[in-house]
Amino acid sequence: MSRWGLLSNHALVLIHVVERPRSTLRQIADAVGVTDRAARSLLRAIEEDGVISRRREGRRNVYTVSIEALMEH
Repeated sequence: MSRWGLLSNHALVLIHVVERPRSTLRQIADAVGVTDRAARSLLRAIEEDGVISRRREGRRNVYTVSIEALMEH
């Protein structure tokens, strides 16, 4: 049996970040089922659209989702 989903990888990354804003890139990639490189690319695309922002806390990134930007998108 093949595995498929209704949500795009962008949406899966966004959902993961909403639920776990302190996740590492590796954790996001594992949760979505993509490579680290793909996860980084997806995060960059979402960030360029202004839907998420990130800030450094020590050695980690912490992500914040802008609901307003998401609704406009």
